[in-house]
Amino acid sequence: TYYEWTDKECAKMLTDSPWAWELKLLRTGSLGSSDAAEGQQYVSYIIQLRSATPVRQAMVRRMQLVNKYDSLSTEQKQAFDKSAESFLNADYSDKVVLSVSYSTNIQRMVIDLSRAWQSQTMELLKNSVFLYAGKGDKARLLDFNVAQGAQQEFQFVFPREVNGKPILTDKDKSLTLEFAYPVVGGIGDGRGYVEFKTKKMLLNGNLEY
Repeated sequence: TYYEWTDKECAKMLTDSPWAWELKLLRTGSLGSSDAAEGQQYVSYIIQLRSATPVRQAMVRRMQLVNKYDSLSTEQKQAFDKSAESFLNADYSDKVVLSVSYSTNIQRMVIDLSRAWQSQTMELLKNSVFLYAGKGDKARLLDFNVAQGAQQEFQFVFPREVNGKPILTDKDKSLTLEFAYPVVGGIGDGRGYVEFKTKKMLLNGNLEY
């Protein structure tokens, strides 16, 4: 069960699992540049299906570990459990939520990247961000929320049904997020695609997304 997961297992679930992928945009020919924290310059997007239960379970388990849950008082445990329960049982029956965190190892671009995303709006993105399975209809953005300040994160919200049909069924091979991103420092072409494989998203026979 998820409350036995280690921090390492939680990290894998949140960054490299059937419900979470990293889209890493590399600057070609930048090896050895003194501007990057490590050899190759990059901009990274970690995309999580936040509406998928395993992702939320990993987040709760991580908070347990951070807060040293086992050493909390009974009252503190009850408060934590109550908060965790409402987070785990949130209703996603009509929407799919993708949480995206972004970063770069090019120090002078950190502020530019944050500024570029924090200036985006639903209006600016609505015709360039889609979620779809196979050749099915593309779901359009329902909502866009971006964190301000130092937190480098935003959320895309999509409807779970398009034209009265579920956006994804177990007959579909994959679920694809297509999104426009700001080109900062000449890295990338402004268009990202992330594919989640359907057969790997089955949990106890149910499709989790």
